[in-house]
Amino acid sequence: MNPEHPITRREFVTTTSKAVAGAVLLSQMLDSAAAMPQGKKRRLAMVGTGHRGSGMWGQSVMERYGDIVEFVGLCDSNPGRVETARKMIGASCPTFTNYEEMLTKTKPDTVIVTTVDGTHHTFIAKALEMGIDVITEKPMSTDETKLKVILDAAKKSKNKLIMAHNYRYPPTAAKVKELLMQERVGRVT
Repeated sequence: MNPEHPITRREFVTTTSKAVAGAVLLSQMLDSAAAMPQGKKRRLAMVGTGHRGSGMWGQSVMERYGDIVEFVGLCDSNPGRVETARKMIGASCPTFTNYEEMLTKTKPDTVIVTTVDGTHHTFIAKALEMGIDVITEKPMSTDETKLKVILDAAKKSKNKLIMAHNYRYPPTAAKVKELLMQERVGRVT
């Protein structure tokens, strides 16, 4: 850490990734603010409550935008993980292991997709089919067949599909690079 700049790389990466996520969500919410009745919060649901979902999207969104959004549902294939994420996020919403059930019961305005990259297409397409806006992390898809599923769903829908955040620089990767640059494992050639 440089004494003139009292912020570590890890803090910088964490802060900027949260800022990007927040900026994208805020932009999407402000674009549709006119459609929301005065005083009503934007209803969010999230599928995929691992580290990225619960930390970067869940906690930071609640901390920064809790006055204008509310989580109405969280979904993950692992019931223990989704319940832990609910507590970490500070949400008082129901949790689900069935995505379609969550969408049907909670009727969110927007779904945030933070599942394993190879499954994004399934969740994006279903939300768009049900008339729900979607924010998905990058990559949107892992191959052209899955991308076609997304594009076909987007063409049929009037709802927004936003892709945001490339998770290339998490604190662990930044620390590995820092250690390599310090030649802690020897000179890398």
